Amino acid sequence: MRHHNRRQFPISLACACFVLLLLAASCGPAAKETAPAPDGAGSTPKPATVDVSRYLPMEAQTKVQLVEDRLLGIAALPGGNVAEYQKNGRRYRQFLIKAPSVALAAVYLSDLKDAMTNPKFVASFGGYFGELNQEPAFVFTKGEYVTGFLGLTREEADAAGRLAAARIP
Repeated sequence: MRHHNRRQFPISLACACFVLLLLAASCGPAAKETAPAPDGAGSTPKPATVDVSRYLPMEAQTKVQLVEDRLLGIAALPGGNVAEYQKNGRRYRQFLIKAPSVALAAVYLSDLKDAMTNPKFVASFGGYFGELNQEPAFVFTKGEYVTGFLGLTREEADAAGRLAAARIP
């Protein structure tokens, strides 16, 4: 049923408005000229290194250091903390990186996985166990933190990882 009180636009006017809207939407902003990139601009700058050693356990710790860049010698990683431990005659290390975001922490975890030999997914942590620089390594993320243990067996690393996850915010 038609309402006689409603104004009707002629079809040609409606079509013209539609065409104008399509044209306006398809134009988009004008392309900007970009200045030449400075030397070395092809690489993404790494975030500033944050000292997060307060989240590393003090028990059995023999040394802790802040590494400014390329943690564990991996070019894709930023800096972070590395602590050395000696417990029951066994030496091992734990590292901890604070990424600017959860997404970047996942990228760092992927970079660690790529650097590992024979990485196996550990579903309970969402991390990996394998070898890194010819020593056993267990790596995982918690929020924007990336941590891991070097020199522990899979079972020892699992137990240490649970304690570490409880300490990291």
